[in-house]
Amino acid sequence: MRLNPEQQLAVQQKGHVLLLAGAGSGKTLVLAHRAASLLQSDHGDLVAVTFTHDSAEELKRRILKMSPGHEKRIRTGTFHSLAMHQLRSVGMDIKLLNKGDRIRLISHAMSKTEEELSFEDMDKIIDKAKSDLSHRDYDGPGYKTFHAYQDLLQNDKRMDFADLISKAVDGMQDGSIPPLSMRWMLGDEFQDVDLAQYTWIMLHHELTGAELTMVGDDDQSIYAFRHALGYTGMEKLRSDVRAQILHLSRNYRCAPEILTPAARLIQHNRYRAEKQIIPAAEQGGHIECLFPRDREEESAWFLTRRREDPVGWAVLARTNRLLDVMEMELQQQGIPYFRDADDDFWETKHPRAVLSLLTGIVNGARALAMPRGKNSSSLLKSTAITNRLAAYRRDMFFGCRSALFLCGWKADTTDALLKQLEPVPMRDWKPILDGFAEQWHQTEQKKSPRLSSGLNFMENLQGWCTVSVQDPILLIEGIKRWNQKLIPSVAENCTIALTAIQRLRGTLAQRIQFVEGLAKKKSEPPQLGPETVFLTTMHGSKGLEWPNVWIIGAEEGVAPHIDSELEEERRLFYVAMTRAKRQLIISAVREGSPSPFLYEAQMYDA
Repeated sequence: MRLNPEQQLAVQQKGHVLLLAGAGSGKTLVLAHRAASLLQSDHGDLVAVTFTHDSAEELKRRILKMSPGHEKRIRTGTFHSLAMHQLRSVGMDIKLLNKGDRIRLISHAMSKTEEELSFEDMDKIIDKAKSDLSHRDYDGPGYKTFHAYQDLLQNDKRMDFADLISKAVDGMQDGSIPPLSMRWMLGDEFQDVDLAQYTWIMLHHELTGAELTMVGDDDQSIYAFRHALGYTGMEKLRSDVRAQILHLSRNYRCAPEILTPAARLIQHNRYRAEKQIIPAAEQGGHIECLFPRDREEESAWFLTRRREDPVGWAVLARTNRLLDVMEMELQQQGIPYFRDADDDFWETKHPRAVLSLLTGIVNGARALAMPRGKNSSSLLKSTAITNRLAAYRRDMFFGCRSALFLCGWKADTTDALLKQLEPVPMRDWKPILDGFAEQWHQTEQKKSPRLSSGLNFMENLQGWCTVSVQDPILLIEGIKRWNQKLIPSVAENCTIALTAIQRLRGTLAQRIQFVEGLAKKKSEPPQLGPETVFLTTMHGSKGLEWPNVWIIGAEEGVAPHIDSELEEERRLFYVAMTRAKRQLIISAVREGSPSPFLYEAQMYDA
């Protein structure tokens, strides 16, 4: 591909360069050309740092294609993989925590210090302290738990992911860890670096004299929640090394009909670098706003449009949960899709407990339907019935345990109640439940919503088992009313799960089997064909592109999200819009108000 004048200048520019490269501007091509040019211009090694292994491998492949024979002079990798190489070069043994171990150690640290912080808050505190390099002498909220967690890591001789960079930085600063050997360093997505990563880059520059070429776009800085420096980091680099600012202004991805409104939108941000956004793709694109009644109609309209044009679709949403209804519809219609998510909704603890609870009800109904007495024609058949009944009741009690977990019961309290109930038929549970409640009140001397909601579930269980066979919708309505009494953070996810199951067809067992099939499908390697619909969040879409993009949930309070800073949200919406090459559809349900971003992009008039 022939380089345009801006790209050619970026390849040939001497000294430190900060390249402001807009969406679809060919930045990877330019980085590869510049790397090849640098390798041919002088002796020395080149290091290229990225945020993903795939982009590191792709960049290396392109560099070597343009400059063959320099394999030993090139090192590419992510920040974490390159830092790990540094640590191992001095003989450091690295055992990284997995997600489960991290949860276990944070929980252990919290139990030791008893500071009044939620697990989620403590998790964020740990990440922030390491990303801004305050980990050595952290004294902010949760400092006791933070240092207890660090002690546990040291005792287990383990590291979490963020330790790789902070330890490499500490080692370079005290001289115990050498920098990577290099004459040049290239970096991609520079707007996404945090302070620890910025410091890692600058230490390499100071210790090796490396010439820096950093590529980024402040308009695509969407990771403030991960402590990315964004425009601030780019300004800091310009000042620290007196980098030459260059631009890649031409967007070769988006049709002008799509890029022009996106550019109008992002120009409402005040804290950004001055730049042009110029369409370079051919005209003939299509952009449209639609206003369905609700999420179900939103999904139905998408399916209708996809039937007309089945190839090259992606559905983007501000949050993962907004994609649940769409995923259910695609699954029911047998349409191939891939959902790009770090976590599967149905494998998270509250939806998983809902599935277990409902499975318990299904098996409770089967237990109630089993023949009783010694009417079987043979001992063998009688034994089989007895074994099957026992299996159904085990599953039923496992569902009860899940329900009590949702209510907030402790494991020993749950065990004490279920131990009394297990040998007794459901019809005879009432006196046991009353006695348990009385014993609780005598011991605790206070009312407990957790106790009430748990006992309420157990009292209703036999009726729910019966209703589940006759009318699954009525059953789920009953469970949803019970769910409303749970604490809000639990009830919200449970409501989403119950509503999704309610929208399906078939018996309760068939609905559960259908949802379990979703999890099984996600565990298999994705088969991505041209007619596969790609489901992802706006954050997950960064760096990707599709011919046709449908953005759902473009309502005020969702996009922009109420919990995020407005300019960050505007950048996120701009990123989502610029994933589309030829067709962009944005929908906002009539239950809410359209996103103000639609007005700013001049796509919608009130």
